[in-house]
Amino acid sequence: MIAVRWVHAFLDRRRGRFEEAAAFWTAVTGTRLSPRRGDDGEFATLLPASGDACVKLQAVGGGRWAAGAVRRPPVFAGTRLDQVCLDIAPGAYEEEVAFWAALTAWPPRRGSLPEFTVPAMPGMPVRILLQRLGTGPGRSAHVDLACADAAAARLLHERHGAAFVARGRHWIVMRDPAGGVYCLTERDPETGALPS
Repeated sequence: MIAVRWVHAFLDRRRGRFEEAAAFWTAVTGTRLSPRRGDDGEFATLLPASGDACVKLQAVGGGRWAAGAVRRPPVFAGTRLDQVCLDIAPGAYEEEVAFWAALTAWPPRRGSLPEFTVPAMPGMPVRILLQRLGTGPGRSAHVDLACADAAAARLLHERHGAAFVARGRHWIVMRDPAGGVYCLTERDPETGALPS
């Protein structure tokens, strides 16, 4: 079995809102945008001051995956984009957990709540979280930012054009200016631990 050795997060945004999304995500992650690339300029990378550039922006319309990365970008303004959350319908959850474990060779670990499973990912800059939805047939994904102070991060993100959607147990659901949903979590941006 071949183990997965790297993970990249792709933020897919509509082509017409790509620049707006790029301005927002570079502002709230302390990165700069790479030159656009691809046949139609559909790809760009968020370039951190240090660590690997593991977060990409993609104007919806196709493309291919990039080479791997294992070093985490630095914490910026008390936050770090640290995980991709796969939202899974209740009836498909156990099958999805088994699929991701088999695909990646990463053993699944139960998360802080019963609806979360986290693959044991050795040294990855972006973690994967499997989340069982409460209802619905949906399957989607979003990114989560670990925040030293989620309330302060919310205010910063709102100043850059994001909108509040909802409050969860350890997270705040937000919508970026291009319409993408993401979460600000109370996970420590350095250690990943939840508050006690």
